[in-house]
Amino acid sequence: MNQHQRVCAALTLAALLLWHPAARAADAPLEAYACRQDIHANDPAYPGVHVSTLVQAPNGDLLYAFYAGSQEAADDVRTYGSRLGVASHTWTTPTVIFDEPNKPDGNAVLGTDASGNVYLLFSTIMGSGWTDATMRIIFSSDSGRTWSAPRFVREQWGWLPGTRPFRMSNGEFIVPIYSEVDWTSGWYISSDDLQTLTPYPSSDSTQWPNPTATRASGCSTRCAIAIPLPSSTSAPTRWHNARRT
Repeated sequence: MNQHQRVCAALTLAALLLWHPAARAADAPLEAYACRQDIHANDPAYPGVHVSTLVQAPNGDLLYAFYAGSQEAADDVRTYGSRLGVASHTWTTPTVIFDEPNKPDGNAVLGTDASGNVYLLFSTIMGSGWTDATMRIIFSSDSGRTWSAPRFVREQWGWLPGTRPFRMSNGEFIVPIYSEVDWTSGWYISSDDLQTLTPYPSSDSTQWPNPTATRASGCSTRCAIAIPLPSSTSAPTRWHNARRT
């Protein structure tokens, strides 16, 4: 056990002891604490590491994924993953989750569904840059130890995932995506744990919400942010424009 792990273990034990009613006064406040632990050391085999994502698997393990290679968008970029098992203090050495030969992957997004599966959304550059990327998804039924073959979410070039899908109040998933081509945003709706993904409001992306601020302005004054509000309909019908200060 290295020094970081020893410190974290000691702080965890101390927190557990302080939590016990016999070890503290009834009105004593609980002190927050945090530990830092490096998941993996810098690896000269992939000096360019980007877009990390973290999720708790159905079996309780923590899963971490990222894309890495000699540099962003290089042909040797792959999607890697690491695991912190239940009751373990050490992350596993990162291994390749997915690799499209001679094409760079990117924007890995981990999540779980209600059926006990782990999923990974990601994009692969088919041409020369992110504007030429497609978007796909893979699933794992054993908490991230093995993965399914990939299938397309969107074959049209330029669309990428950027944040984890979330479940709405009606039980359906909303999957936010964005375009590197014209800097628009959109989403998919799924009522079967991401097995079927329906573009909303249609497959024509020109009907999707467009940011009121351009890339050049950097959204410095106002952006259109789509926030689904509770609804009994099968897809969100009301949206709220939020002001960024």
